[in-house]
Formats: sequence, C-alpha cells, structure tokens
Amino acid sequence: MLISRTPYRFSLYGGGLDYPGWYKKNSARVLCAGLDYYCYQTVRELPPFFDHNYRASYSKIETTNTLDEIEHPSVREVFRKFGGGKRLEVGHVGDLPARSGIGSSSAFTVGLISSLTALNGEYLGRTSLANAAISIEQNEMSENVGFQDQCAAAFGGLVLIDADKEGVKPRRFICRKEYIEYIESSLLMGFDGAHRYSGIASKKITTAISQEKNAEYLNELHVLSQEGIKAFGMEESIEKNAEITKKCRDIKM
Repeated sequence: MLISRTPYRFSLYGGGLDYPGWYKKNSARVLCAGLDYYCYQTVRELPPFFDHNYRASYSKIETTNTLDEIEHPSVREVFRKFGGGKRLEVGHVGDLPARSGIGSSSAFTVGLISSLTALNGEYLGRTSLANAAISIEQNEMSENVGFQDQCAAAFGGLVLIDADKEGVKPRRFICRKEYIEYIESSLLMGFDGAHRYSGIASKKITTAISQEKNAEYLNELHVLSQEGIKAFGMEESIEKNAEITKKCRDIKM
C-alpha cells in the first residue's frame, strides 16, 4: 500500500489566465503556491479474492468490475491511463472540504497519478507529473480547467509557471525564507461555508476569454499579474501586493 500527501493550491498572480483559450494565443505567467493543507490517498493493488476489480472511497464508496462503471471522473481516467491493468483500490481524506476554491480536485488527480506510477515502479518528475494531470483533466476528462492547480500540487511551495502554445513549464520560485514568513504573517484565510463549484466558475472564465469584448480587460489583467510577480520577486511590502491583488480582483469581478 502507498500513502500520498498532495498540497492544495493558493493563487497569487495570474489566475484566470491559465486556461488554454488564453495562454495558447497570448502566453501566460502565473505565480501560485502549495499550501500546508493536504489531500491524502491510500492506493493498493487489490488481492485476487475480492469480487470486484476496483474500489474508490471518497465522499462515497464505489465498487465496480469495469473502469467505465466508475463514476468519479479522475479515478476512472487515471486508473485507465496509469493503472497498468491492475485491480486497484484508492481511499481519500482531506484537510479541507471539497469545493472550497483551493484546487482539491487537481490535488486528488496529481496524488493518484503519483501513487499509481510509483506502484508500477516508475517515478515522474514534478514537471511531468503536473503536465500529466493537466492532460488528464483537460483532455480525457474534458474539463474546463487551467494549469496552476496541478502545478501547485505537483511542486508544493512557491511555483512560477510559464505557458504558451508550446506547453506548460512550471519551476520553483526562489524566495528568501524571511520574506515568505512576512507574507504568511500578513495573510488570513478563512472558509465561509459557501461551496464553489469549479466547473461553473471555469465555464464562466472560458466564456469570458472567448469574447472579444473582454480582450482589453484580459490584457490589463495580464499586465497587472506580471507587475505582481515582479513585486513579489522584489520583496515589496504587503501593502503593494494587496494593491495589485485588489486591481486584479476588480477586473475579474
């Protein structure tokens, strides 16, 4: 049995521009981070004496004999692509509730890919892991998703991501420990109990990106995001970061 721990995502700059409709035409740069809150999974190959071939335990429990019968889209497609024909079981618990806007779905996908490749004796580097999860969600699962959630889950810590028509290229964002501690001490995160359905939010974003009337706003958001990433790299004050963040938020609203 393998146990994985995959971080959830905190978005800093560039969110909303990490969708194919934008970055494949205009390029994008995103700064995000993996939180110290996690998605946990246990994965094992099922012994032969069970009367089912697959078992998935999350907010519900599924036991099936074929991949097509699995309702959970990530479990179904990751098992299909990375399961190696094995009879498999996955169990999931998380530090934070689902649908709270912290990339929990992608953390689940990244963790499951990592576990299954390890179960098959393989190791995917962080970049390959992130891109595998992006491909699964955008292509096999046909979901309207960006790329920052998967990169934050695969890398952890601060992640700088460049993307264009050639692909998605994440890497570590190097920053002094003292500045990270300063930023952390200036932030307050909370959960108001309202669930955020990522599919609905993502559809609104992709629709907005496709409409020519929003081009000016998106370009402004892109410029502000670059300004914010530069400010973070220059270790600007929390007030400066808050000013840029508010401008980005106002455009999105």
